[in-house]
Amino acid sequence: MLTRFAPALAAGVLAAGCSAPVDEPAAQRAETQGPETGGLGRYGLLVMAHDHGESGVSVSGQFAAWTEQRRSEVLHALALPDMAWLVSAVPPTGRCRSVAAPRQPVADGAAGHIELLSVGELTVSGSDEVLRLAPRPFPRVLFSLGGVAYDADDPEALPFVPHGRYRVRAPGDELGALSAEISAPGDVRILGTSMDETGLEVRWQGEQDAVLTLSRASGAETWGVQCRAPAGGRMIVPSERLAEFGPGEASLSVGEITRRPVTVAGLPVVDLFFVSRDLAVVQIPASPANE
Repeated sequence: MLTRFAPALAAGVLAAGCSAPVDEPAAQRAETQGPETGGLGRYGLLVMAHDHGESGVSVSGQFAAWTEQRRSEVLHALALPDMAWLVSAVPPTGRCRSVAAPRQPVADGAAGHIELLSVGELTVSGSDEVLRLAPRPFPRVLFSLGGVAYDADDPEALPFVPHGRYRVRAPGDELGALSAEISAPGDVRILGTSMDETGLEVRWQGEQDAVLTLSRASGAETWGVQCRAPAGGRMIVPSERLAEFGPGEASLSVGEITRRPVTVAGLPVVDLFFVSRDLAVVQIPASPANE
């Protein structure tokens, strides 16, 4: 029924729950990130992530300015689908929603353009360790997307400390300086799943409310079901949502998140996320009631 992901194979799966401190609901923040219908926009995204079973924290970041693109296209171009779904909206507690993402949102030769901007060298510290990330040139494989991005060479260089305090700094470059602090969530572990006529029951060990995500690549899109669960470590993904999602193998992710707004001159909105998650593979039957 449930197969645990090796983290290296699961890098494309993410889900998170909003745990204190959170500045405001994700659905409200989305309106400041750029028009959905296309036009000019600017947004920054820093993600710190810990996978259950690993000792370290991965770090990535993009600071973007775009023209003639839809906000959702830009988010999916810059982040994994699950992260883009989290940034753009979160279901109410106890509810689920169907989600989808284009797998290739930026077409070469398109009228719009996404430029990834530099804040200088990022320094991320936690406990007694320091991780330094220089801006890396983004490969110009597409005319429509270029600039620099940030990602860690060795995620294990920054140890994970549950509820530990982490600091992020940058001196500024094309954009202004950056300085922020964020607390890590606790460790999250999937305990098991079961299926009956009501849907897919997921059980996990955690401390805060969480978001569950089922996702699957299908043709040119990634399809998913995203649910927000209250604290307690148990939620049922309703059978009607599973029917919309369809049978077959699916990636399951459960996690908790802390989120902080960051001030950077030159960008109206920058979000810093710290995600603690566990990942697995589940099999969705053609008829949950027959499971």
